[in-house]
Amino acid sequence: MRQDIGNWVPEVLAALRAQAVAGDVAAAKLLLERALPPLRPQDTPVPLPLGADLGQAGKAVLSGLEDGTLTPDEAAKLAGVIGALARSNELVEIERRLSSIEGLLNERQTR
Repeated sequence: MRQDIGNWVPEVLAALRAQAVAGDVAAAKLLLERALPPLRPQDTPVPLPLGADLGQAGKAVLSGLEDGTLTPDEAAKLAGVIGALARSNELVEIERRLSSIEGLLNERQTR
């Protein structure tokens, strides 16, 4: 059966092409969907100032969105990264403060 398919495929494609050229939008859509790969966004490296000031990094993302060097999707991803970094910094600060409090409590208990 598989061998039989090869015999009539060129005829079907020719007929479909003729319909598409004649203005059949569904035939054109079918041919184009099968012949051309879908466009996908490409990630590109983006320099981002990730020093101590996360606010500056956020402003850089907004600036890139405003001037068109970043797509909305890229800006959203970068904002997510900046948010995750901010949460990580918050946890480090909480851990530092907790350690300090525990140290003070240990000092008071040993007196």
